[in-house]
Amino acid sequence: MYLGHAAALKDELSPLENLLDACALGGRAPDAAAAMTALRAAGLRGHERTAARRLSQGQKRRSALARLALSQHAPLWILDEPFNALDTAANAWLTSLIEAHLHRAGMVILTSHQDTPISARNQQDLTL
Repeated sequence: MYLGHAAALKDELSPLENLLDACALGGRAPDAAAAMTALRAAGLRGHERTAARRLSQGQKRRSALARLALSQHAPLWILDEPFNALDTAANAWLTSLIEAHLHRAGMVILTSHQDTPISARNQQDLTL
């Protein structure tokens, strides 16, 4: 699973439509109920069907990152600046997703220009 620094959303589509399309393009059957749950967990309750062009940068970032909640099967996540444009609540949500993935023996490669809140116990094998 790769998520770049850009949100990679179609502006005309809603977060729900973008997420369902991303699932289909990734070879997974789109599940609208799971997608709605992921978007709500990402803090987008009430914006699931809003055109992406009307979302703030933080909401767009949350919308893109919601893909992670549906990518638990992917052993490797490559994330480019995933914490950009996120508020404190979204940082906590993303941190919990990453730590849960690491706890499941998943791997995460991420770039960041800021300190990451990932727990030290999950960074024990990091080398720079």
